[in-house]
Amino acid sequence: MIRTLILTGVSCFLLACSGPGGTSSSSSSSSSGKPTSSSSSSSSSSTSSSNSSSSSSSSSSSSSSGQVIARCSEPLAMQNKATVIAALTELFIQKKPSAAISKYWAEPYLQHNPIAKSGVAAFSSIMSSLVTSASFKYEILGSFAECDLVAVVGKYSQTGVIVDMFRVKDNKIIEHWDSDTNSSAYETTFSSTTSKSVTSMREAIEGLYAVSLVPNLPELIDNYFYARHIVNGGSSNFPTYISTNKIQHQKIHYLIADGDYVFVLAEATINAKPYALYEVYKMPFSTDNDITEYWSTKRAVPTSTMSGLPIF
Repeated sequence: MIRTLILTGVSCFLLACSGPGGTSSSSSSSSSGKPTSSSSSSSSSSTSSSNSSSSSSSSSSSSSSGQVIARCSEPLAMQNKATVIAALTELFIQKKPSAAISKYWAEPYLQHNPIAKSGVAAFSSIMSSLVTSASFKYEILGSFAECDLVAVVGKYSQTGVIVDMFRVKDNKIIEHWDSDTNSSAYETTFSSTTSKSVTSMREAIEGLYAVSLVPNLPELIDNYFYARHIVNGGSSNFPTYISTNKIQHQKIHYLIADGDYVFVLAEATINAKPYALYEVYKMPFSTDNDITEYWSTKRAVPTSTMSGLPIF
């Protein structure tokens, strides 16, 4: 987002990732019987981890294996989504930077955009003049929330469609990540038609990564995708897409399941170079976990960042 405005059974170690709000998933089978892996809690920094652990109210339930899975409440996720949507609307659409930032942003405001500093003051100094420009426009295309994380697909007038992800604590935005490249494939409206089990959706996508993508076993991908699926708005199927683009997934860092969609911030290589992938999987069927659509945009992993924090 900052760059946009400045420019005008595989085991748990395979998924050394943090689930939303720092919750962890235990290994179990999805509702479709597909094997899944578990995700272990990690964080970009000790400060981030501390914020994460205190920002979501959790409830416990039992998995099919009898292990306890910590889950935050759905009302908390919806409240956090509403906070982020209200913040972006007031900041970018109503163009009230001072009021919006004062109301919705709070310290430490950890910044994972590589060319932006952390802190509310640094953020405010950039926003105060740029968003009020007559040429600046912004449109929200979709949003996904789980626990304290909210991902927003937005179209910026200068650079097109970018995915921003925020962490929310006590109705304040305290952390931010974003993709770098404009993805025309993301230029669609994300709307859900079914109410599905967040647990089964998470398990299906964790299984896709742990069983097929991370160990590089493309022949198993079809177990997770609907036969006539769509990739980035085109006709290519997913195995062909990752093979053609020489994509090798390495781990999930964050995962958000919401409505018909699962958003993933993943670490991968593209042609042997490190990237962060901002991926969305659509799973609209209420009876199984087949993926019907996939979108992706990315950010190259830099050698250093202004905030000193990694981009994950």
